Amino acid sequence: MQLIQSLEKTQIIIWIKRIEKFKVYIVDDDEMQCDYIHTLVEEWQFKAESFTTVNNFMSRVSPGDYACIILDMKMPEMDGLSLYKQLKQNDILLPVIFLTGFADVSKCREAFLEGALDLFEKPILRIQLQEVVQNAKLIVDEGMQHFSEKSRVHHNLKRLTERAADSGLFDNGI
Repeated sequence: MQLIQSLEKTQIIIWIKRIEKFKVYIVDDDEMQCDYIHTLVEEWQFKAESFTTVNNFMSRVSPGDYACIILDMKMPEMDGLSLYKQLKQNDILLPVIFLTGFADVSKCREAFLEGALDLFEKPILRIQLQEVVQNAKLIVDEGMQHFSEKSRVHHNLKRLTERAADSGLFDNGI
């Protein structure tokens, strides 16, 4: 029962977040790069939040955010791949688009094996990034719809179980 109630609360939180604009988190230690991408994202009618430090970003992001992440591969505090793994360990399962100024085939391969949505070399091409951000939004929308349907099934099961219990159906060992 507690699991079902928890799922219902989570569904409400997700739907409230969905009313908000889709958000793009930009994490890059290069402030000029952050500003440039931030401007692009807002031109595309999405909300943008930029972070030049991993700590600031980690204090802001949370599971269930209606968002995706544009993440630099190489930063002073922590490399982007390690941050991505940490996000997944914290159940922050948002689509991630990596950026790199230093293409390293093994790191790129590892990023894709970890589930990265895409990876671009800097300087990025505006149209390519826009397309991938739009795809990220579709992925998040589909994930929310799937969760909503699953939550609705749990809710209906809860109601049926309560009705069965109220009618005494379980009293006969059924």
